Amino acid sequence: DEPIATMPTEEPAPILGCDIRVEAKATIAALVDLSIDASCMPDARIAISHEGLRFHEVLNSEGMLEITAPAFDEFATFTVAFPNGYEMSAETTVSSIVFYDRVAVQWLGETGLQIHALEFEADYGEAGHIWFGAPRDITAVVGGEGGFLMRMGSGQSEITRMADIYTFPIGNPSRAGQVALSVEAEVNGANCNKHIQADTLQIHAGGDTMTNQFEITMPNCGATGDFLVLKNLLEDLTIALQ
Repeated sequence: DEPIATMPTEEPAPILGCDIRVEAKATIAALVDLSIDASCMPDARIAISHEGLRFHEVLNSEGMLEITAPAFDEFATFTVAFPNGYEMSAETTVSSIVFYDRVAVQWLGETGLQIHALEFEADYGEAGHIWFGAPRDITAVVGGEGGFLMRMGSGQSEITRMADIYTFPIGNPSRAGQVALSVEAEVNGANCNKHIQADTLQIHAGGDTMTNQFEITMPNCGATGDFLVLKNLLEDLTIALQ
């Protein structure tokens, strides 16, 4: 028997009759409420991007998702890419971004990466130590008491993009001092003895976003549970009383 010829691949195209809606609305702490409705794509995995920030999320069984995401630009545009190749964007104005400093580290796969912020000479495990295990919430910015951390991205897999984002209110700080920032990587079974690539984003008072790409080589698997501390990837924050 002669082999059957390979058929050409189909180009992705929007699903006919599928009404897709993406809306963005600025909210407190220079954040944006995103509302996504694609009823014809239940449980779909989508990619969200904004000013270099990229992460994956998953729609619910009705093809909907509502999340809050950090802004990195006053005139914020969020673009959503769907599995069939269709993209839709939404815009909003985030005027409060001038009152915040914001940093992010983002990665692909199970890298074990984390942002750690030590506010005003706090030590690990103290109230001023902000990280994924003690992220605080946006109520921390009321009165300028401190910052908070968000982790964006849904699912843990080798093809999932995720990000840690730390925000500090510089518009009304309750005290002056330093916030020491570091990126740490926990050695685990998924990343040991591998090369990790990731990048950082940093913005001060609504200015231009600074970006940096980096690569690290993880220890062998006998070091599982240990941490690598990378102190020079993010600039520490200097907080001054207004």
